[in-house]
Amino acid sequence: MSILLINTYKKYQYSELLSDVCDQLVVLSAHVLPDSDKFKHFELISNYSQTSSAELRAIELHEKYQFQAIIAENEFDLVLAGRLRDRFCISGQTEASALAFRDKVIMKNYLSNSLPLPAYQKINSVSDLYDFIASIGYPVVVKPVDAAASMNITILSNKQELDAFSQFDWHKNLMVEQFIEGEMYHID
Repeated sequence: MSILLINTYKKYQYSELLSDVCDQLVVLSAHVLPDSDKFKHFELISNYSQTSSAELRAIELHEKYQFQAIIAENEFDLVLAGRLRDRFCISGQTEASALAFRDKVIMKNYLSNSLPLPAYQKINSVSDLYDFIASIGYPVVVKPVDAAASMNITILSNKQELDAFSQFDWHKNLMVEQFIEGEMYHID
């Protein structure tokens, strides 16, 4: 049996954490790991977050190792792990399911049938943002659909802030939603 482990953290000792299956691990890693000699196979993937090398290597290595399971310990790798599971017919979270967790617009589309939500939409240009604000007013929250931990969130409260926002390099995969006043809770 072989298990693909997609790794982006330096600090884990997988030979201890996964001691029962350590000899079955095929690890594609963004970092050198001190226990890499204990795995069935280990590869360091250069420029991991900027390339598709890990996905290509996983496809190639599956031909040799025939993975029965895939582990991705970073939330940014859930979609990749789901896509690989779909491709290799491995049970577990699928790409579509992972996208529903990672893409805030898809997530809100699922939730909109069962929960009251603030107005929201995916935006592809400042024109989309301008039209959304024209329809619901200020303030609004602009954020990446696929970031985590409140990264790159901007609250626009007036035209001057919209003008300033439009001066920055436009980030892809953005959404906008109506700002709701209240206490914020973070659950991780």
